[in-house]
Amino acid sequence: MFKTLMLSLPAIVNVAAVTLLQFFVYAVLGMNLFAHVKRQGAIKDHANFDGFWNAMFLLFRMSTGESYNGIMHDAMATPEGSGCDARRAAAVTPPREGQAAPRA
Repeated sequence: MFKTLMLSLPAIVNVAAVTLLQFFVYAVLGMNLFAHVKRQGAIKDHANFDGFWNAMFLLFRMSTGESYNGIMHDAMATPEGSGCDARRAAAVTPPREGQAAPRA
């Protein structure tokens, strides 16, 4: 049995590496797309896409099925102004040319 485990170890490492690469890509995408979502419901201080490690832990949590529906519901696109925290977005994103900065 030990010999079988040792023979299958390279394949297990390959699968783990591909999974880690996939998590990395989706964490970076999540940080770009969902960084400014309001913290409400399932999106909290430790479950968000604000930083890389928070995004990785959130993706791992979602891959296990823990609160996947709640996180997706809270991160979905909603009518203008109700899903994005404008103050946090303004702190990171400078206003466009000819556009006034949002008030705090």
